[in-house]
Amino acid sequence: MATIDVLALDYYQKLLEIREDFERNCLDFPRKQCRLVAKAVSKEIPELEEVAGVYYFSHGKSSLIHAWNYDLVRGLFIDLSMDQFEPSIRNKVTIIPAVEV
Repeated sequence: MATIDVLALDYYQKLLEIREDFERNCLDFPRKQCRLVAKAVSKEIPELEEVAGVYYFSHGKSSLIHAWNYDLVRGLFIDLSMDQFEPSIRNKVTIIPAVEV
């Protein structure tokens, strides 16, 4: 897996602020908040496009509709609510290069 210097992303701090705001103000966050948080991210950081699709669980037996953001210039998927699916995910902001998907 490629290493991403998240601190080099000019919008990383803003992503953390958005996540923290949702944690404070949304009961049961991140559960069922993906669309709202992806929309908030694209509003605050216009270069991060809101996208939607299907999240497949690591065991491969089920899936759910999910929303996240995409940085077209850097080729990065940005997800502030992915930890609702996998308890092992400890990052408040998940960033994955598109080449790894």
